[in-house]
Order: sequence, then C-alpha cells, then structure tokens
Amino acid sequence: MARFSVIVAIVFLFVTASSVSYATITCDQVVAWLTPCIPFGVFGGTVPLDCCKGIKRLNAAQNTTMDQRIACSCIQEGAARIPR
Repeated sequence: MARFSVIVAIVFLFVTASSVSYATITCDQVVAWLTPCIPFGVFGGTVPLDCCKGIKRLNAAQNTTMDQRIACSCIQEGAARIPR
C-alpha cells in the first residue's frame, strides 16, 4: 500500500508540475492596449473603439494570476502618471 501511495504522489507531482504557468503579459503590452483609453478616463465622453479593443486584448491576455498582478501593477503605475 505504501508503494502505491508513493506512485500516486509521483504522478500527482508530474501532473501539477506541468500545469504550472508563468506570466506571459508585459507592462509594455498593457500600456499599449490601454493608452487609447486615457482621453476617455480624463475627459469623459464616448469610449474610443481602440480603447474597447485594448480592453478586450488585455482581458484575453490575462491567463494567469501573475498576468493579472502584472496588469494591475502597470495600470496603477500608469494611472499615477496621468495629470489630474
């Protein structure tokens, strides 16, 4: 029985190790996708089509928790740079 448990544990390790994912998104990408949204965020009005496209691209690119954290950090840093 102990041998079976060891085999199950090894198989589990292989399965979970292969499912580990790494961030695939960069801050440069986030900035590029969301830059068209700045005028709307600052001045209001109609949301530019390129802003909508950028948000859709950002949502599609956030495949991991790390991607989400990177995107969030980039958005916070970028928003802090926009004059009020």
